[in-house]
Amino acid sequence: EVYLRQIQNQFNELQILREVAVQNDCMWDHLCFLCHQLIEKSLQTARLASPHFAQKESKDLNGLLAQCEPQIKDDRLINHGISLVRPYFLTARNPADGKTTKEIFTRQMAEAACMCAGNIKITVEQFVVELLHRR
Repeated sequence: EVYLRQIQNQFNELQILREVAVQNDCMWDHLCFLCHQLIEKSLQTARLASPHFAQKESKDLNGLLAQCEPQIKDDRLINHGISLVRPYFLTARNPADGKTTKEIFTRQMAEAACMCAGNIKITVEQFVVELLHRR
């Protein structure tokens, strides 16, 4: 339950930053990073809630996803979100072509990342609540 509150808090922070970014047409790179963080925490939440939880630490989204239950691991929406957001994180760590992240990340990229992160959060919340009710 603590993890559910944590992902809700991160989602709230993401929404606030998104409003600021839209109003000022800036910080798209930070928004993409926070989306990655929310997806990471959501997958950790799903992994920890699993009755088959294995203590394998991973920060990589694909690594976390691999440790989740099939209901999460095989979800098309989650897989799409990870495939969209993971390159943003890698680019932020290793900018290429002599460009900064502020020059690389666009509003369109950030908006897509926000939508994916929010959808993944909702899917994970539903999964975890369902598991908690079964126990």
